[in-house]
Amino acid sequence: MDEAEISLGRDPLCTIILDDPKVSRIHCEIRHADGQYFLVDRNSTNGSYVNGVKVARQMLKGGDVILIGNTEFRVVPTSTLDEVRWEDEVNPSITLTIPVESIARKLKEIESAPSEKPTPQAAAAAASPHRDAASTTIRTKLLNHLNIVYELSRTLSRILAVEELYNFLCETVFRVFADVERICIVLRGEDKAYSPQVLRSRGEGKTDVFTISNAVFEHAAQNNVAIMALDALRDTRFRKHDSIASLHIRSVMCAPLITKSEVIGAIYVDNRTRENCFAPEDLELLTGIAGQAATAIQNARLFDNLQRAYHQIILSLINAIEAKDPYTYGHHKRVCEYAVGIGQEMNLPPDSMDRLNRAAELHDIGKIGVHEQLIHKPGSLTESEVITFQAHVVTGEKILAPVEYLHDILPVVRQHHEHFDGQGYPDGLKGDQIVIEARILGVADSFDAMTTQRTYNRPVTFATALGRCKERAGAQFDPVVVETFGRYLLKCHADKMQEVESEEPPCSP
Repeated sequence: MDEAEISLGRDPLCTIILDDPKVSRIHCEIRHADGQYFLVDRNSTNGSYVNGVKVARQMLKGGDVILIGNTEFRVVPTSTLDEVRWEDEVNPSITLTIPVESIARKLKEIESAPSEKPTPQAAAAAASPHRDAASTTIRTKLLNHLNIVYELSRTLSRILAVEELYNFLCETVFRVFADVERICIVLRGEDKAYSPQVLRSRGEGKTDVFTISNAVFEHAAQNNVAIMALDALRDTRFRKHDSIASLHIRSVMCAPLITKSEVIGAIYVDNRTRENCFAPEDLELLTGIAGQAATAIQNARLFDNLQRAYHQIILSLINAIEAKDPYTYGHHKRVCEYAVGIGQEMNLPPDSMDRLNRAAELHDIGKIGVHEQLIHKPGSLTESEVITFQAHVVTGEKILAPVEYLHDILPVVRQHHEHFDGQGYPDGLKGDQIVIEARILGVADSFDAMTTQRTYNRPVTFATALGRCKERAGAQFDPVVVETFGRYLLKCHADKMQEVESEEPPCSP
């Protein structure tokens, strides 16, 4: 949930549209206020429930189950960010502050060439025999740090996905700072308030409560300085928190994220097991990393917002297409549900699940080029009409092609009407030549067509439709996908699998 207000109901203007007769037009809303989310019922006919209790207004927390009509939602925290809290101490134990500009200047001074990567040979040459051992060690360390920042810059310039960027930054920090136990990336939102976006711990253990010094963070953000705090038992910040004081020691570094002279957040790292485990050179390196990360994060967030806008526009077009035919309204949502359910049952990797979800939403975008009379035609299509209709997969591919964010789903959209035996369209692919996401989408798409009212047929029950899919397994459909779909339906739609066929006569062809 990343919006200030989310509406749920049957109305097409709702954020989340529920095609359910038990759901009111605008059934309820999820509102964000004071850092919390609240479910607010909008005088719905059948009520809104949280954990089985009918509510008018209820604060939501991780693990809550929301029931609206026949639809169940679960509140799942996307991270451990609930375990972050700000500590408002008056006299923080700040050991060192370094202006960001001075660090940038020092790195520039020791850089061997403005456009070339510093080499080990350059580092060795820089260590003059006339310098004492300590000075030589520090200079060599700085050159090694410059090398890390250089490599980081090259990699970050190629990453545009926000989550991938966060993962890479955390991995880099843990790799170059052996003593960092935890990292938190704090970013400023559109409301100008700072909030934690990423919290990671070294290893796979549970992340304990991460207390961020508000004074340290604000000092770093307001004064454009990197801060190091080496905490010991005398630090008054932790005396009132037994769980933190019992750790005895904590070392902290905080470097602001600055882009275009504007602070957009900070990287905050700590160690709770060793005293004085960070040196000034470590703080300089973290600041160099933060300098590269700030621009990359800003670019990634802008790119993500732009791609989301493209996606929403295309979804609006999908709704416009489905509005041409009331029989197919909500088709892409149902297909998306079935396809994602199959993918989860098959344990597809996250990147494949993401492709499947986006492709299922947008698979029929090409129908915007199909005439409305053809969509509504009740009888069989002529040969030329079939060719026109089949062209919608190629049209869809062309519509989506200019959007870089959707390049990876183009094969799925193009291939979702290919048949396992090679008798489908547009390219006559067969078997494993068809990407797995398209094979899954083909089953989900056909199943929804069989179980919903269309101008050319009447709907059949879930059990009957699944039986038809099994009959066509190995010919039209991938047998493994059909078998998996059967398991998904029994698990998630057991009630509908028990329904029997209507006695009404079938519609005329």
